Amino acid sequence: MLSALAAISFLIGLHFFLSTYNAVRLNHKKLNVVASQVQFLRRNEREMAVKMVVMGEVNNFLATAKELGLERDRWVFHSVNINETMTFEQVVRIVGQTANSPSYYFKPTTLYLKKVSPSSPPASAPGQPAPSPGSVSLTLRGAFVVRQR
Repeated sequence: MLSALAAISFLIGLHFFLSTYNAVRLNHKKLNVVASQVQFLRRNEREMAVKMVVMGEVNNFLATAKELGLERDRWVFHSVNINETMTFEQVVRIVGQTANSPSYYFKPTTLYLKKVSPSSPPASAPGQPAPSPGSVSLTLRGAFVVRQR
């Protein structure tokens, strides 16, 4: 009888030990999950702090740009589309006019220059004289961006 009582006590003790051991393992896993969540939240908090600094700098830049009148709706775009054959001096004058200034700038999209060879002059447009030797074919596309007052 004593051995049966000892066996039952052993099994009851084993049951409580295994139950407690499983609870400890489960709590250890929960602790690891919570620790990783804390690390994740701290990392997000640091990233948000950096992003807030960047956003502050961007907002300061936008405020300064607004004070200086650099808003998009305060600029007018004038398209340029030139595709003609002309003398080199005319090309120099036109390209020189695309220089920037404080109140406007030129935003180019295409600039193509080609010397017209005297052996095969391109067909001229109706109503225009044939190009002379030494002429340059100019293709210039873009826009003048002018600040409104």
